Amino acid sequence: MVSPGTLFRSAARLSLIALLALICACDDQVEVTNGLEAKLRVASAQYLEDGYPVDTKTDAGVVPPAPVSDGGVLPPPRISSLESLNNSVERGMVGKTVRVVTSENARTVAIGLEGDPGYWLIPVAARSIEFAPDLELSAALDFDRSLPVGPTKVWFAASDADGRYGPARSLDLTILDDVPSAPLVVSLSWSANFDLDLVVVQPDGKVVTNKAVRSATEGPNAAKIDLDSNSACVFDGHRMENALFTQTPPGEYQVYVRQASSCGLPTTGWSVRLLREGVELDRSTGASYAFETDLPNGGPTGPGRLALRFNIGG
Repeated sequence: MVSPGTLFRSAARLSLIALLALICACDDQVEVTNGLEAKLRVASAQYLEDGYPVDTKTDAGVVPPAPVSDGGVLPPPRISSLESLNNSVERGMVGKTVRVVTSENARTVAIGLEGDPGYWLIPVAARSIEFAPDLELSAALDFDRSLPVGPTKVWFAASDADGRYGPARSLDLTILDDVPSAPLVVSLSWSANFDLDLVVVQPDGKVVTNKAVRSATEGPNAAKIDLDSNSACVFDGHRMENALFTQTPPGEYQVYVRQASSCGLPTTGWSVRLLREGVELDRSTGASYAFETDLPNGGPTGPGRLALRFNIGG
């Protein structure tokens, strides 16, 4: 027997495929891409590189035709409500859930981040139990780690089976820095679900890692790693580790990126940042590849790849 969940997912896929076919047939200017250049990504949605389809400055949408009671047709669909647990988002956050409720004649919702070149199209396929006869969907939003800190907007607009859009509605968010506060921070972040480790060698030779820091240094002022992200390929959505220093002995520090496991993926990009009191002083970028696990410096016990050197004056 086919489960209701399977039927829902199949209906959602068919709805999206049908609408994309209609768009492509009616407007050859719409380009469907993978959305890699977008700062916002939406799970189970299709990215369209054509600019947001509704004028968000006027928030007017499409002028509705005459109401049904006057012999006309239904007005374009509307976004009835947007619900989010909170309005704060850390850079690089994965899977922020937004509940979107639309009028009953909606078929898809266009979701776009302010400043992105395109938008995401996701089907509406479930009747709202709480707000019937309205429909609803749950959108999972991923935010790029390169987003600037500060206020931003995510726009939502519903369209019907004829491709008519109603007015756009915004979800106002505040982008927060994803790096913890400390006098000195070395931050490693990466793009794919690898298990990477941040390793910092201090001038006195002590090694700070998420595996050894607790035994290598002691006391309230000891350096520490805040998280062992994606440990043993148990994905936590962070893909980030930070070395926090409250005291910094003078001398040269060496920062390594160690690949504990590729978790079955071929490659990932990474970035190492050096921050003092929240101000970025230096940055290094690179990539790790699955085969590096088998190299002499690779694997969970190797030192990893040297990514950055910096000096603290005496």
